[in-house]
Amino acid sequence: MAPTRLHPLTLALLVLASSVPWSRGATPVPEKLLPASTLAVVTVPDVNRARTAFDLNPGFRLMQDPAMKPIVDKFLAKWRTDVVAKLEQQFSIKFGDYAGLAQGQVTLAWMMSPPPPGKEEPKLSSLLLLDAGTNSAQLKTTLESLRKKWVDGGHQVKVEKIRGLEFTALIMNSSDIEKVFDKVFPPKKEEEEPKGRGKGKDRDGKKEAPERYEWLVGQSDSLLLFGNSAADIEKVLSIQAGGGGSTLSELPAFAGDVPSVIRDSQVYLWVNLQEIVKVGKKLLAAGEGRAKRPGDNSPDPAALIDSSGLGALRSLAYSQHTTAEGSSYDLRISVPESERKGIIKMLAFPAKEASPPPFVPSDVLSFSRSRLDLSKAFDTLEATIIGMFPSSSSVIKMVMESAGKDKDPNFDLRKSLFSNLGDDSINYTKAPKERTLAALGNPPSVHLIAAKDPEQLANAVKVLVSQFGPQTTKKDREFQGKKIFSVSLPGSQRPVSIASSGGYLVVSDDDAALEEYLRSSDRKSPPLRDALGLSQDAGKVRGMGTGLFGYVNGLESARLQFEALRKESGSVANLLGALPIGARLGFDEDTKAFKEWVDLSLLPPFDQVSQYFNHTVWGGVFSPDAFELRFFEPVPPKLKK
Repeated sequence: MAPTRLHPLTLALLVLASSVPWSRGATPVPEKLLPASTLAVVTVPDVNRARTAFDLNPGFRLMQDPAMKPIVDKFLAKWRTDVVAKLEQQFSIKFGDYAGLAQGQVTLAWMMSPPPPGKEEPKLSSLLLLDAGTNSAQLKTTLESLRKKWVDGGHQVKVEKIRGLEFTALIMNSSDIEKVFDKVFPPKKEEEEPKGRGKGKDRDGKKEAPERYEWLVGQSDSLLLFGNSAADIEKVLSIQAGGGGSTLSELPAFAGDVPSVIRDSQVYLWVNLQEIVKVGKKLLAAGEGRAKRPGDNSPDPAALIDSSGLGALRSLAYSQHTTAEGSSYDLRISVPESERKGIIKMLAFPAKEASPPPFVPSDVLSFSRSRLDLSKAFDTLEATIIGMFPSSSSVIKMVMESAGKDKDPNFDLRKSLFSNLGDDSINYTKAPKERTLAALGNPPSVHLIAAKDPEQLANAVKVLVSQFGPQTTKKDREFQGKKIFSVSLPGSQRPVSIASSGGYLVVSDDDAALEEYLRSSDRKSPPLRDALGLSQDAGKVRGMGTGLFGYVNGLESARLQFEALRKESGSVANLLGALPIGARLGFDEDTKAFKEWVDLSLLPPFDQVSQYFNHTVWGGVFSPDAFELRFFEPVPPKLKK
């Protein structure tokens, strides 16, 4: 389908949303309720406001259209009977009891707890928060019913007091969870186990003790708390009661992401990358200390993280904003400019013009342009590799000095190729002639790389390709005075053609698309840059002068996908059948099993639902503090009021 309009994280959290009017209680917003030790959080801060935006989303409106009702109803009916009903039976609960509770936030957070007794590694804990607002009494009744049903279902429970509040510990072990999964998704046959070893046994064939899980669930005022760490729950309760303790909102890394990403979002994800990297380095150092032997001079894995540049990462923030104008999706990776090195420094690009050049036609399916200086990027990569692995210096030098010499004694790989690269990379795709899923997955594409001497760069590529051996098929031809070198590499689906023109090295896997570019000066069709509304929409992603800009024709992409999906239900079934969950559902043996879930023949003709699709623009920028990427999908014209 066209680019996703509602992120899966939104769907996962809104499944708990209420349809009743929202009323804010005394429960603080997520970042002022969670402790500063939070590693990651995904939240819908205000379910009611998010639901309003959800209703505006074209993707959701598409699913509500009468033309989509047959296929949507068929899937939902199968989902309820084959998954939801079975889970409810196994866990002795009714998910519907919780569907109408949320009136404020729905938050899922992860923290790092101290290592369990006898363990060296810290434990990752999880915590779900749900603000029931004026449904507080209903929440209490629901939790009482949960405990009774859990016991009646033969499961263990125990009661635990946390800051004077009663919490119920729902107890299961790993074998219980495996049984539940096997009943919901029955295996066709047991996987073959090594001799002497069976399910639930270690390498020596001895029976492994099942791991015990305790999930605490309880209520504080209107707040539902569900987690596997009493210490984390206690921190939240203390903050809620005004008992002190630093909160996530006070963390500098989080506060830095609020203005541009988190503020006023309907859903956001935040990850403390700095802390995760720190924990990772400790674990690597501990493992290295146990495994390293005297005289072992191999690089320190923890030090490699810093050398690669990953040590400069601070945080990752993602959010979604939907308004009457359209939907924006923001990603921000905080990494201070003064600390960038290695891979991070290599990927940084300056703010330069990245708009579609005149030769890019308006009928492309996608377009992207980056102003990354590839020559400098390669130099940085080379220095990073040598810094991380000093012994690689001689290997790199040998490759640079010897590559291609057997074909041309004067060939200089560094000068002809890497130092010849420019600071402009362009890619666009066209609609394939064949309307199949396979063709849509690999559409005709044109790649352009700016070069100081494009012909020299093309010859360098030609020399390198000749190193692949006798299985490589090569062919030279001319088109409108331009030399084209085509090569078919072993395993490649289509031959790749290479030419130089207009200051670029041009690479394409489709002759028609390549020739269209080479005669673009004669083309009478309008260029993409003149497309109606493109400049205005680009303003929503900081314009086209940030060094990275892209465009996706969601309307035409969806049209092609609808046509292919209606004809190729079997291909989709085979694709999903290759996945473990698909095999459990029987998709790998019988396409009819897939049709019981999703009958793609029920998809309506695209013209009946085309009003829900539009184009998407996106842009990226490196600021002094972070890398920021934003997508914007304007409301389709036919849906505007």
